[in-house]
Amino acid sequence: MNRRHFFNTVARSSFILSLSRHWAVGCAQRRVRQHPYLYVSVDGGSTTRSLAEIRRAAEGGHAGRLWASILSHARADLDVPILLPDTPLPKRSHATVKAANLDFIICDAAGQRIKRHALANLLTGEAAFRDAAVEQLDAILDDARWPDWIDQAHVRFGHPAGLRTGMLAYDSGLAFDWLYGSLDEQTRDRLAHGINRRGIEPLRVSLTQDPWWMEDLNNWTTTIVGGVAVAAMALDGRIPDTDDIVRHAVETFDRYLEIYGRDGEFNESPAYANATERPVAFFKAFDDWSARSSARLAQYPFPDTCEWLRYMTLPQGYIAAFGDSHTDAVPWSRHIAAIAASSRNPVIQDYYLSHASEGDAVEFLWFDDALQPASATGILPLGAHFPEHGGCFSFRESWDNDVPQMVVYGRSAREENHEHHDAGQLCIDVGGERMIRDLGSPSGYPADFFEAERWNYYNASVRGHNVLQFEDREMRIPDWKRGDGRVQGIAEITGHMRSSEFVDGEGARLLMDLTAAYEDVSSLRRAVVVLQPGIVAVLDVAELPYAQRATLRWHTANRAEPDSLGRFVVRAGDQQLFCRAGGVTPDSGADVTREAHRYTAPFNKSRTGELLDDRRESFVAVREQATSVRWLSLFATPESTGARSEAVLPSWQFQDGAWTLSRGSDMVTVLADEQRLLVRADNGRELQVDLV
Repeated sequence: MNRRHFFNTVARSSFILSLSRHWAVGCAQRRVRQHPYLYVSVDGGSTTRSLAEIRRAAEGGHAGRLWASILSHARADLDVPILLPDTPLPKRSHATVKAANLDFIICDAAGQRIKRHALANLLTGEAAFRDAAVEQLDAILDDARWPDWIDQAHVRFGHPAGLRTGMLAYDSGLAFDWLYGSLDEQTRDRLAHGINRRGIEPLRVSLTQDPWWMEDLNNWTTTIVGGVAVAAMALDGRIPDTDDIVRHAVETFDRYLEIYGRDGEFNESPAYANATERPVAFFKAFDDWSARSSARLAQYPFPDTCEWLRYMTLPQGYIAAFGDSHTDAVPWSRHIAAIAASSRNPVIQDYYLSHASEGDAVEFLWFDDALQPASATGILPLGAHFPEHGGCFSFRESWDNDVPQMVVYGRSAREENHEHHDAGQLCIDVGGERMIRDLGSPSGYPADFFEAERWNYYNASVRGHNVLQFEDREMRIPDWKRGDGRVQGIAEITGHMRSSEFVDGEGARLLMDLTAAYEDVSSLRRAVVVLQPGIVAVLDVAELPYAQRATLRWHTANRAEPDSLGRFVVRAGDQQLFCRAGGVTPDSGADVTREAHRYTAPFNKSRTGELLDDRRESFVAVREQATSVRWLSLFATPESTGARSEAVLPSWQFQDGAWTLSRGSDMVTVLADEQRLLVRADNGRELQVDLV
C-alpha cells in the first residue's frame, strides 16, 4: 500500500467513527431553523452562506453569469405551459412522449424549472416566480397529471419507489425549503403532504420489500435514498421520523462510498460518474440540516474522484466514451463546484470552471467564487493509470486545453456497472477530434440491453471495441444477477496493467495482461508506447491452445481504407492520423480490411420500439487463423496537430526488419521482436516496453 492509499484508508475509517459522533451530537443539538436552510440560509452559518452573501455573489464573475442564466430561463418559463409527462422536449423520442413516460429528460426538466423559480423567488421576492413554482409543483404532485413517479421501464421491479421518485422528491424538497417564507400555511401543508405521499412514503414501503437497489449499491441507491432523504430534511417537523430516514441514508451512503477505488475510481463508466453528484448533494444537505459541518466533501473519495474524472475528460471538453456513454457526452460538473469549495482545492476549481454548465440553481449555490482556480500544469502529471475498476489510463501532451494535441487513453479492465467488453481498449484523440474511437452507446437503450442479450449489440460487445476477439466469443462475464449485491470476482475474469510509466515531455509505456478476460486463450498481452509528439505503437501478442480466427478492430473517425501493407489515413475536421495495422512484418499472413457495423433484427430497436440509428460505424479489421498472433499497429500525426497540412504526407515503411516514418526532419523507427517493443526518434528520444 503506497502512502496515498494508506492515508485514504485511515481517512475513511476515521470518518465513519467521527460521523457516528457527529450524528449523535448533530441530532441532539439541532435546533428548529428558519427556512431556507438547505444550501442557503437566512443568516449563514458554519455550513451555508447567507442570502446576503449569495446575492452579493450574483453581482459578477462566474456566479453572476450563472445567476443571469438562471434568472433568464426562469423569466422565459413564466410564459410557457407547465411540463407534463407528454410534453415534447429536445432529445425526447416520439414514442416516449406518446406513452407519457416519466423518462429522465422530462423529470429533470420539471425539477430544474421548479428549482429555478423557487430560487428566483427567494432572491428577488417576485411573486410570479413563486406562483410558477407552485403551479409546477402542484402538477407533479397530482396523480392525474403526473401518475406514478416511476419510469415505465422500471415498473417491472415491483417497488413503488424508483429513480424518478428520488429525482422528483429531491427537487420538490429543495423548492419547498426555498419557497417556504413566501407561502401561506395552507399551501405549505398541501405541498408537504404531496411530497410525503409521492416521494417519502413510497421509499418507506419499498424498504420493507428488500429492493435490489439496496443491495447492489449503484446510482439507483443514491438517487432514491439520497433524494428522498433530502426531501425529508426539507419537511422536518411536518412528517414523522425524519431522523430515522436521514440516519438510514447516512448508513447507506457510508456503504456506498466503499465502492470507490483507492485513487477515486468510480465503479461505472466515466459518463455515469455523474452519479457522484448524489452523495455530494446528500452530504451537503446533511451538514446544512444538522447545522454542523462534517467536512465530508473535503475527504476521500471526493477530491480523488475529481482527479480521476479530470484524466478521463478530453481537452475539448468531452468525456471518455467508455461503457454506456455517448461520444458527445460532457462531464456533469455542478457537484465538482461543491467539492472544490469544501476542499479549498484550486485545481479542482479550475476543472469545474473549465466545464461549468449554463446555469443550474444548485450549482449556483454550491459554487464559491472566493476560491481562485489554479492550472493543473506543474501540479498533476500529464499521464496516469488508475488500477481499480476499469483500470483507466490517459496521457496527454499538455493541460492547456486550447493547444491542439494528441491524447491517448484507454482501460485495462472492466467495471461493475454499465460495463462493455472493452478490457484493453485504446483510443486516440487529435486536436479535439476522436480519431481512433470508442463508439459509446446505441442511440437509445434497448429493452434487453441490461440482460444476457446485451452482447448482441455491437456497442457493448467485443466487436465494437479496439481489442482482440477470438472466433465469435465474447469476453468472460461474472456469475451475477440483479439483487446479488456488489459484483464479486471481477479481477479474476478481466485484464490488468502489468506495468505503466508516464514521463512528461517524453511519452508513456504500458504493458497490459488481458488473458483472464478471455476463454480459451493461453496468454494475451498488449504493449503500448506513446512517444511525444504524436507517435503511438501497439503490439498485441496472443498465444492460443488451438488454431482460432483472431480479429482486431480499430474504429476510425472516417471510412479509412487500408492498402496492401495495412496502411490507412484517419481524417476528421482539420486533423489527420497516419496508421498501419497487421502483422509485425508485411508478409505475416494477416488480412486487413475495412468493414462497418450494423444492427440486425431483433437487436435493432430501442425499448420504446423505435429503430436504433444505424450509423454504419466503420472500422479497420485485422484477421488471421493461427495458434499465435503478433500484430503491430502504428499511429502518427503530421509534424503539427494543428490545421491539416498540404505538404507531402508521411507513410509507414518497412525496411531492415523495422517500420519507419519520416515526418519532415524527424525519422521514427519502430522495432517489435520477441523481447520488446521499441520506438526511437532520430533526435535521441526512445521508449521501450519489455514483453517478458
